Amino acid sequence: KAVDAHVAWIMKLQEAIAGGEKLDVTEVGKDTLCELGQWIYSEGAVYQGKAAFQNLKSRHAAFHQCAGEVVRKINAGDVAGALSMLAKGGEFIRMSTETINAIMALKKELDFYAHD
Repeated sequence: KAVDAHVAWIMKLQEAIAGGEKLDVTEVGKDTLCELGQWIYSEGAVYQGKAAFQNLKSRHAAFHQCAGEVVRKINAGDVAGALSMLAKGGEFIRMSTETINAIMALKKELDFYAHD
């Protein structure tokens, strides 16, 4: 579910570029407002001692900072800059991929311990 939500950000940002909903830089840049962020800072906090959790927490925060930068560019009319961040190999795609990989790594680690 968290992976799907992060993939959906690409569509949401592309829609904003196309003149859709105007997004708030501050809200998008916060890593505590989405469902994954709320989990990280509440129930997920029980995994603070796990390296995979700390990696997810930092990757997720970096993802939101990057998404906020894309929105900042969109709102400033820098469509080319926003598109370059969303393009294959762009910073947003890299941050998104790192976050998804961190989600999967934590899931794998927690599944491993659940079967011990």
